[in-house]
Amino acid sequence: AGVARFHGAATERALAPLAQDVGVTTLTLAAATTWIKLWTTLAERGAVPPKDSRKAIHCTSGPLFASLWPLFSPAPHARWLAAVIPAIQIVRLTLAGASSGSGEDKPNSLVKAISRTGEAKEALEGPLLYTIVLLLAALLWRETPVGLVAIAQMAAGDGLAD
Repeated sequence: AGVARFHGAATERALAPLAQDVGVTTLTLAAATTWIKLWTTLAERGAVPPKDSRKAIHCTSGPLFASLWPLFSPAPHARWLAAVIPAIQIVRLTLAGASSGSGEDKPNSLVKAISRTGEAKEALEGPLLYTIVLLLAALLWRETPVGLVAIAQMAAGDGLAD
C-alpha cells in the first residue's frame, strides 16, 4: 500500500507540470489567435488600414508570446509545448502564402492584414521569418537571452520600419 501511494504521488507530481504547460500552451494559442484575428478583422472591415494592422501585429505578437513564457513550468518539455504556438502559425502562414489570390481565391484576411500589397506570397517572406524566429526563441528561451533580444529587435525594428 505504501509503495502504491508513493508511486501515485510521484505520478501526480510528474503530471502536474505537464498539465500546467498544456494549459499555458492552450492559453497562449488562444491569446495569439484572438490577437491576430482582432487585427485581421479590423483590417478586413476597413476599420484599420492594412498598414496599421500589419504594424500592430508585428510590434505586439512577439512580445505577447514571450510575456507568457514565465507561466510555463521549468520542466524540459515546456519549451516544446511553447514552440507549438509559432509552429501552428508557421502552418497558417504557409497555407495563406500558398493561396494564389486570383479569381475566386481572393486573399484571405490574414494575408490582407500582414502584407504590404495584399499578395499571398508575402506571407512566405517577412511574416514567416518572424514566426520562425519566434519558434527558435521558444526553444532557446531558458538557455540564453538571445531569443528575447531577437524578439524585441523584430518587434521594434520590423514593426516600426516601413
